[in-house]
Amino acid sequence: MLCFGDERGGVFALQSSDGTEVWRGKLSGQVIGAPTIAGDVLLVPLMSASALGPPETEFLTAWRLSDGTKLWSAEKPSAESVMGSPVVVGKTVWALLVGGYVSTGVLNGYSLADGKKVGEQKFGVLVADAALAVAGD
Repeated sequence: MLCFGDERGGVFALQSSDGTEVWRGKLSGQVIGAPTIAGDVLLVPLMSASALGPPETEFLTAWRLSDGTKLWSAEKPSAESVMGSPVVVGKTVWALLVGGYVSTGVLNGYSLADGKKVGEQKFGVLVADAALAVAGD
């Protein structure tokens, strides 16, 4: 399956053999980072349309890859956006969030099972537009 999102908040899953659409979903933000696949879960990062007056935006969602059922949306911390792809280590989804006018950076961990926050590391002023990388376990 091929999976991707667009800047209008669409998320798509296509058959890799012929490009036939398997399912599609709609979100309240822009997908500018690549989704991440962990087993039968598709993790989709989103960006808010504005840091100055951010609308209510989902910023990290999980979908069942096989049928497009939306499993969870991580609780929105404030005006953050996930600019790059999240990574999965064990049963934890890690995402680097950027938010606010001065671009503060926060690394958050979420349970793969239900999207509840399980960890946080604040970095202060930080803009990171790339995916995270994992070494080892």
